[in-house]
Formats: sequence, C-alpha cells, structure tokens
Amino acid sequence: MDTNNLIYDIEPVEFDPFTEPGISPAIPYMPFNEGNNKIKFETVPVEFDPFAVPDSLPAIAAVNPPAKNGNPVYHTSPVDFDPFTGPSISLIAPATEPQVEIWTSCLIGEAPASCAYNECASLLLTGTFNKDAMLRALQGIVNMHQALRMSFSGDGKNICVYNELKLHVDYQDLSTFSPKQQQVFLKNNNKNNVIIPFDLTNGPLFKTSLFKLAEEEHHLTFVAHHIVCDGWSIGIIMQDLSKLYSAYAKNEYINLPSAPLFTDYAIEESALTTSPSYKETEAYWLDQFKGSDHLLNLPVDHPRPALRTYKSHREDFILNGNLTNEVKKLGKSTGNSFVTTLLAAFEVFLHQLTGQDEVIVGLPAAGQPATGNYRLVGHCVNLLALRSFPKGDISFKAYLKQRRTEVLDAYDHQLYTFGSLLKKLNIARDPSRVPLVPVMFNIDMGMDDDVEFYGLAHKLISNAREYENFELFLNIAGKDEAPTLEWSYNTQLFEESTIKNMMDGFEFLLYELVKDPDILIGNVPMLNAAELSLQLDAWNSTKYPYPMHTALHKLIGERTTEMPGKTAITFGDQKITYKLLNESANQLAAILIENNVKKGDKVAFALDRSAEMVISLLAIMKTGAVYIPLDPQFPLNRINYMLEDSQAVVLLTSKEYKGSYTSDAKELLIEDTFKTLKNYPSTDPEVDVDGTDLAYILYTSGSTGNPKGVQIAHHNLVNFLYSMQNAPGMVAEDKLLAVTTISFDIAGLELFLPLLTGAEIILADTATAKDGRALLDIIKNEQVTVMLRLTPGGSCSKPDGMRQPH
Repeated sequence: MDTNNLIYDIEPVEFDPFTEPGISPAIPYMPFNEGNNKIKFETVPVEFDPFAVPDSLPAIAAVNPPAKNGNPVYHTSPVDFDPFTGPSISLIAPATEPQVEIWTSCLIGEAPASCAYNECASLLLTGTFNKDAMLRALQGIVNMHQALRMSFSGDGKNICVYNELKLHVDYQDLSTFSPKQQQVFLKNNNKNNVIIPFDLTNGPLFKTSLFKLAEEEHHLTFVAHHIVCDGWSIGIIMQDLSKLYSAYAKNEYINLPSAPLFTDYAIEESALTTSPSYKETEAYWLDQFKGSDHLLNLPVDHPRPALRTYKSHREDFILNGNLTNEVKKLGKSTGNSFVTTLLAAFEVFLHQLTGQDEVIVGLPAAGQPATGNYRLVGHCVNLLALRSFPKGDISFKAYLKQRRTEVLDAYDHQLYTFGSLLKKLNIARDPSRVPLVPVMFNIDMGMDDDVEFYGLAHKLISNAREYENFELFLNIAGKDEAPTLEWSYNTQLFEESTIKNMMDGFEFLLYELVKDPDILIGNVPMLNAAELSLQLDAWNSTKYPYPMHTALHKLIGERTTEMPGKTAITFGDQKITYKLLNESANQLAAILIENNVKKGDKVAFALDRSAEMVISLLAIMKTGAVYIPLDPQFPLNRINYMLEDSQAVVLLTSKEYKGSYTSDAKELLIEDTFKTLKNYPSTDPEVDVDGTDLAYILYTSGSTGNPKGVQIAHHNLVNFLYSMQNAPGMVAEDKLLAVTTISFDIAGLELFLPLLTGAEIILADTATAKDGRALLDIIKNEQVTVMLRLTPGGSCSKPDGMRQPH
C-alpha cells in the first residue's frame, strides 16, 4: 500500500467538543509512515452559515465521486449542532470530598443509589396567593445561591457554576380536581420526584413544582440532589423564599445580604486538608475506633442480598407531647440537649436490639455553623460515626452524662470526611452492607423556623424517599413540642411489622428511662419482653413431625404407589419413571442378596454419574445394607483406604474401573448385573429396615490425616429431608438439577429430596456438572426450577427465573 499519497475517510460523528474526558467518541488509529508522507483530506465545499437557525441549514446530498488513485473518497455533511447553546459557566471549582463521595456512590450504585440522595419537601400554602410573586421569588433564590446553579464534571472532581440558570417551575391548576384526585396526583408527583435520578453532569439539580388546589390553597414542592443541598440548606431556602415572596407580593424593594459562595467554601475545605488542625482531627477519629469491630449487626427479617440494595419505605411516629417534655427535662438535668438525650436513648435501644456493647451510629453534622457560613446553601454535611458503649452495668443517667462530652467532642472534630475515615480504618469491603454506619440518626426539627409568607399560612411536609442509603434511618422532624420520628428502612431487609414494633419499643424505652433515669441499662425492660421470650422459645423449638421410624426407601416407595408413571430421573435422553425406578432397585437388591449381602453389611459403589447410580443407592438400602459412596475421580489410594476401612463386602463398579481398586470386596460390574435384572423379582425384598438402621457412611476429605467415616442413620437423613421439604420447600412439580459429587453430603439432598417429594431429578453427568454453559443449556432445555449451590457458609442460591423457595 502506498502510504505517501493517502486520502482518508472522515465520517460524520455525533461529537460534543465540551463533553467530559472519558466519554468522547473513540477516534480510530491511522497508519503513519515515518517517511516523508503527505496525507490528503478531500472535502466538498457546502453552503453553510454557522450562525443560521438550525432548521434553515441546507440539506447536503451524499456525494460519492469515483475513487482517486484507487482510494475511495467520502464526504462530510453538516449536522445540527451548536456547541455554544445552554447556560454559560461562570466558574469551575474543586468539588468537596463529601461531594466526591456522593458522586462515587451514585456511580457505583447507579440510579437507585442516586435516587437515595433526592431531597424532597413541600409547603402547603393557604391564604391569598400571588403567583407572579412566587415565581419571581423562586427564580430569585436560584440567582442568589450558587449551589442551585451547579452541575459536576464527568469525573465528579469539579463543580461547574452557571452564570444564569432559568428555573423551570412546573405549574398546574388542579382546582377542578376532586380532593381525592388531588391527593392521588400529589402522591404520584412526589413519587416521581424521588424515583427519577438527577443528571449530575448536566443538571439542573434543583427543581420545583407549584400546584393550585383552590383559590386560597397552593402546594409548592422543591426537590434537590443532596450533592448540592442539605437539610440546613432547605431551611435557608425557605427563609429566603418567604422574604422574597413577601417583598414581591407587597411590591416592596428588598435587598437581602449576599449569600456566601459555595465555591469559596469548597476551596477552603480543600485547603483544610493540609493544615495542622486537620492532622489533629484525623488522629482524633482514628483513636475513636481503636479496637473496634466496625460492625453494628442489626437483626433482619430477610437474608442480605449479595449486593446491597436501596429500596426503602418510611413509617412516621408522632412522639407524645408529655413524653417529649419529660425527655427534655431529663436531658436538662444532666446538661444535655434534647437531641443528645434522644441519641443516647437510641443507642441503648440499638444495644437491646443487637445485644452488642459496642454501638456505632451515623450522625450528620451541618458544616455551615462549624465554618461560620450560616446562610450558605450547598452540601456541607459531615457524617460523624459515633462509637459508644451502653453497657448493662451502668445507669442510663451516668451514660447520658458521659455521652454529653463525647458528642460535643465529635462535633468539635467534624471537619473530617466519612470517606477519609473509611480509607484510614481499612475496613474489609462487604458489598452486602453499608460500611461502619448502617444506622443513621438525624435531627431536622425547626427547619421552617423564621419562615413567614406575607398573607399565607404554611405547613412544611417532609416527603418520604423511595430509596435509602442506610439499613435504618431515624430522622427527628417537626416541631419541638411534638416531634415526628421518621423511620426509613430497607424493605429488602425488614418487614413493616418489624419497624412498627421498633417504633413502639423505642417509645416504651423512653417512658422507662424518664420514669427511672438511674436504672441500670441492663435492667431496662423491653416492651415486648414476654413476646420476645415466647418468640425465642418458638425459634428454639426445632421439633418437627416426621416419620422417624420409617426407612427412606420405603417413603420413596410411597411416591411410586401414588404416581407410578411420573418421571423420576432424567439423565440425558434417558427417562426413568417412579415405577421403573422402584422395580429396578428391587431387582438389583435381589441380585445383591444373592451375592450374600445381608442387613448391616457395607456395600460400596464407584460409578460415574448415571441413572444406574441412583438405582444402586436405593437397591443397597432395600437390602438393609449400608452404602459407601466412592467418587471415581478421587485418588486411587484414598478409594482403597475407604474400601478397607469400611470393610465393604461388595463393590459395585463399571467395566471402565474393573480391577482398579485393591480390596477384599466382591466386585460386581453394573453392565453385567443390569443385563440380568429381568430375571429377578420386581417386588420389595423381605428385609426389615427401620429408622434406626444405618443408611450410608460418608468419608471426610482426609485433609488432617486419613479420611474418617461418618455414619448416617435413616432417621437422620429423613429428618433432614423433611426439614428441607418444609423450608425452603419443594413440590411435586419441581425439577431439581443435581450436580454435586456423590461423596459430598449434599448429594443426598439433591437425589433423595425430589424422590421423597414426587419431583423430578435432572441428573448432570460429571463433565456437564463442571461446565457452566452446559448447565445453563440444561436449565433452559429441561425447564429446571430448583438448583442448589450450598457454600461452606450454608447459603443457597437459585439462578434467575427459577421458582423461589416457599
């Protein structure tokens, strides 16, 4: 190829020159000769006005002239694209560390994680309403506060502040709707606000809606992403909004003081990390967690998913006014605020729930007052991980006094990010859990203090999120005289009834503590102590009725009577009905008895996975003998040891392994015996076997020496199978894919549970059992409903689309 005279193909692409690094279109590598090359690009002149309205741009027909010098020529066409559209950016500043942490969380957890940061609140406004004044005021707060005009760079490391940002207010007149229709509309609108993720790179990250319910009733909602707005900020926004609205409604001039710039705050926070005080703060937090287990293990209703989830629900509980006053009095008597008193009580409550002496709770702390930026809007929260020890041998009053100093110290050292602490603690990552602080305690009381709209009464409404970052989040909202306890919880971990019990239990605890503050923490009663005792008795009562005196093969035989023509085993193209399975096992049992196998003898088998292997298991049981499972894939010396140690009298094997093993056992080849089955009776052998007789001996791996034989009686096996039949459960319509080596104890579950239930075994051969793609094909082709994969931790998983356990 002549590379000295090339004409290159330039194809039009959708390309934004202002996209962030990492998401621009890939540009193919072009060959280049280090010689004296001249690369030619051929273009076609077009009529194009870069300042024309896009719709007026001329359409350019595709032109494909003949190739020049054997090289094809392609031509470009103009696209409707103006790189200068959109709001102009006034400045760029580094994002704060907490903002980067949120951005990273949203990136990893995707839409659900991002929606967990959607902050949504509403104001119900009653009275004479001035729509124009409200719209002006809403635009005014966007103009006033930088954070409401921000977006983020593609890597999340920088904030981009727009010079101007036109706020779109979703205004709708719902006054013709019935009250019920209005409530349904508002409910759906609130839900949309919290389930639709924000676009962090393009914004806007602050949105509003205004709905007219009646002539003198309006519903204002604002939703912002937590990365630009915190609880303190919402209070500032409402204060400024009410002042601007009141001035505009009265047609008065207003000159609010300039709001602090979030970019200044961000730069100061960045500089703080190099200061001596920062090192002292870091040392304080690292010292707090010396010797910590770093785990608050809440008892949950459901197994934790392998990857943490975010779906949540909220239950609200209004604290009794008299109880609220008593809690305040208790706090005052020990020099504590209402907040610290509630926090300390909540820590004791968690101690009761978990039984742990070490309790770790997350507490968000507003950074605005800590830095003197009282009117700053933005994400200025520092998450404090509070570690405490509400041990049973100290009184609550003493504990409360102790916590006063400790909580104040934590507030004094709040200028250290939670992410930085996690990095330093080097906690092992568990994708199923929230690290360090699965439980949060927050105070949002008095958010609408100093909020007064001219001619309007207002009611602040805290809208629940649909997604939550924490397993349990207790937020104290509302007014001082009757706070609302908002309990948000992960719905994939907790049932609603459990959370309601927690709510009642926490209220009961508060009553007990204000009644007797000197009570030892270990003696504080629980609301449902009697109920809990009964529940524990029920959990510990593991008795379950099962036919303990009946041998397993007899129970399987009952399924044969009930469903003789139903398929019991599928192995490749081979299908064995329950009738054929039972009759074949009886005939093979007769052959074994003919070979002097007696009740209590040990009969080993070394067979590849097959339908004949399952028939052999049942046949050995029917003789009253004890089967010894040997996997032919095991080392030869290990199999020989097990044959000798068990003193097996017969070895069932195949021609492939004939003469491979050294033992005193009589060797019977399965191919030969199965050819003669028709010569033997298909009725049950007359051997009396009951639940106390041994069913099999299973050998350990021998990792600490020689393998050791473990004896399993029929009643042991039947007990286990009936338990698994009950939970997670199996029904006759199920198809179980059996893949486990016969020398592993779970093989008994895979093979016998379906037969005991009247279900079907889909038996995989040795090669297929090790091939994930082949197993997937079997699952699809055979419509498998159950596949057990039991790990050393005891968990059981099922592939997607399979029936869930009962």
